[in-house]
Order: sequence, then structure tokens, then C-alpha cells
Amino acid sequence: MGGSVWRLVTAGVAGAVVLAFVGSPQSLGMLFVVGPDSPAHIGAQLVIALCGAGAMAVAVLLDRYWRWLVAAGAAGVVLATVLHAPEYRGLTATAVGSGQDPATQGLSIPVAVGCLVAGAAGVLVIGLFGVVREVARSSRAGGALAGFVAVAAYYGVAVIGPARSAAATPRVLIVAVAAAVAITAVVLGGKAAVVESDGWARAAGACAAVATVLPTVAVAITGEQAFGTVTGGVVGLVVFGIAVAASATTGLRSVTAVALTGLVLAAPVVMLVLIHDAPAGATGFAWPLALAGVLVGAVGALRTWSTAALVALAVLPFIGMALRPDERGVAEFVVWALLFLVMAAVAASAGLAFRVVGTPAFAALATASALGVFGTLNLWRAAVTEDDGGVGASLGTAGHWVSALLLVCAVALVLVVGRPDPGPDQGVPQAAGTT
Repeated sequence: MGGSVWRLVTAGVAGAVVLAFVGSPQSLGMLFVVGPDSPAHIGAQLVIALCGAGAMAVAVLLDRYWRWLVAAGAAGVVLATVLHAPEYRGLTATAVGSGQDPATQGLSIPVAVGCLVAGAAGVLVIGLFGVVREVARSSRAGGALAGFVAVAAYYGVAVIGPARSAAATPRVLIVAVAAAVAITAVVLGGKAAVVESDGWARAAGACAAVATVLPTVAVAITGEQAFGTVTGGVVGLVVFGIAVAASATTGLRSVTAVALTGLVLAAPVVMLVLIHDAPAGATGFAWPLALAGVLVGAVGALRTWSTAALVALAVLPFIGMALRPDERGVAEFVVWALLFLVMAAVAASAGLAFRVVGTPAFAALATASALGVFGTLNLWRAAVTEDDGGVGASLGTAGHWVSALLLVCAVALVLVVGRPDPGPDQGVPQAAGTT
């Protein structure tokens, strides 16, 4: 790889570290900033979600200015961190609840700062996939970088680990240094090629970005939790349909790639929420295990067979949990295997899918697809549960089998997506004037 490509890779990795502290809009990472949608303070959450979706949509339309997007997004995250960098309070006190009702606590972040965080993250994630697109034109490392950035956007604690739970001053310093490296590297990354991307594809990607706010809108309208309800399921179907329709503007294989990403991202959501504190520092070896999975998956994204293998292996922990092993040691082993294998599956599948879609709008399409798949499962949850809000259907034996089934379907889609490899008319677009 040339020097300019290495600088861009450096920009992508450093920018991913910045993004990992907050996550992209509507991601698992962002869940730990603004909390799950709650009728108790849905007004503030809706405003924040609209800021994130709107910023992402605008960034998709302006994706050719990816250098500026990276700089603006990274700077925005730094500013938000300086304004509000409380110590990490842990998942159980903010998202799931253990002795305290999250609805009585309010948001853990001021609304104005939350809007800045979501908006900056939306701009940054699109800019970073612009960096990935640039790298992918001249190096296979683009696929690996795509997988790394995707995990940072989705479940950033797997990338930064204990730094996620560090005190305010160290967190500010880490974010500021990473942002400075990203901005400097992206500015010095060499002259960018001109991309004549399809205006319709950009518009469709922007629509997908806006669609990511629909689940929050549903909670605001109904005043009730959407998880485990028919309403949540219908909204999920709508969001998934928008993601599929939007991805069709870049080709039929893009539809399959976006659907694949949605399945892999949605399958482990509940389990990743529950074990989030472990890689954030609660368990010493959890973060190295998660990061190792990310790196293995990033490399695996370079080949179809390795991506399929990693996604297939990620099925095994869910089967193990569904069978409910009696020995505690075995159960713990299954959870740690899940952390490693799921991170590998996410990085590999996202990297492979980006190679097919080939546009920074992939971030919006993948987010909408994942939200759609996860929301659609609410139709099943509502049918099989009575008064537990659907949680039992997600954590019990049936829930683990459903997660396993989603990943099995994803393996089939990997094989479809990976054959044949993208050519000049598909996948990562070629620079103007090149072949």
C-alpha cells in the first residue's frame, strides 16, 4: 500500500476510536448515551434521535466531502465529551435496571449535548465510510477497515474496552488525541479521487437514515414501550422495507448485502446489552476477547468463505444457551465464546457487505436494516409472551433459537453476496477517469 493509503487507514482507525465512545445514531453504543426509548422521557429522546438521523441524512447527501465530514464529526464528539463527560454509570443502572427504575432517573446526558453527540456521530460515521471507500479503491484493506469501523459504530466497547468506563479527564484526553490523529491523517491522506455517485442512491440512503428514527417516533405517538408489541413489529417491517428499497438503488446484490448486515446486527442485540459492562472493565479479559474477535472478523471480511465460517460459528453459542448447560463454568464459557464470535461475525459480514454496497450510505442502510429486523421480531414476541414485555421471548430458550436462526439465514446470504466478487459496475465505485 502507498503512503497515502496508510494515512487514510490511520485516519479510519483513529476516527473509529472516536466513534466507539458514542456509537452511531440508533446503535447499541448510542443506547448507553441516551438510554432505551422510554415513554417517561421520550420527548428528549425523540429530539436527540431526530438530530442524529437528520445529520446522517445530510452527510449521506454530501458524502463526496468525506474529509470535512470526518473532521466535523470528530470535533463534535470531542466538544460533546468536554461539555459532558461523566463517569460511566454502568449498564444495569441505565438501560436494564436493577433496583432502580430507569424511567425515574431521566436522561444521563443534557438534551443539547445529546443532540450534539448524535449529530456529530451521524456525520462522523458517514465520513469514516467515505475513508473506507477511498482505501478500498486501491487496497483490499478497505474491506477490513470497513469491518472495524462498523463494530465501532455498532458496539464501540468492543474496540475501546475499559476506556469506555474511564473517568472524565482520561476519556477527554483519549477522545481528543484520537480525533487529532484522525483529522491530521485524513487531511494528509493525499488527493482524493472524484466519485460520480448516483444522486438517486444518495437520496435513497438519506431516506434510510431518516427512517431510523421511526421506532422512537412510534413510542412518542403511542406513549408506550414498543418492545414486544405488535406496533413495534409493524414499525420494524416498515423500517426494514425502507432499507431494502433504498439499497436496491445500488443493485440487487446490495439488497442482499444490506439484509445480511441487518440479520447479523440484530441477532445478538439483547445478549450484548446484558454483557456490555464486562468489556467496559467489569471483567479483565472480556475486552481483549472482544477486540480479538473484531480483528479476526476484519481480516475475515476479505474472503467470502471466512466470513461465512465466522457467521456460522457465531451460531454455536446461541445453541449452547438454548440448551441451557447446567454447569456454571460451561455457561460462562458460552458467554465469552459469544462475545468473541459475535464481534468477529459483525466485523466480517459488515466488511463484506460494504464491499458490495460500496457507498458511505451503507452506514444508514445497515442501521435501518438492523432496526427493522429487530423490530419485526416484536411480532413474534407479542405472539408468544403475555406480560413480560417480550423480554422472556428474547432471553429464554426460544429467543436464543431465534437468534441462531437469524445467523443461519445470514450464512446463506453471505454465500449469495460473495458470489461473484463486485466488478467495476458493482461494489466500491471507481474513481472518475479510472478503470
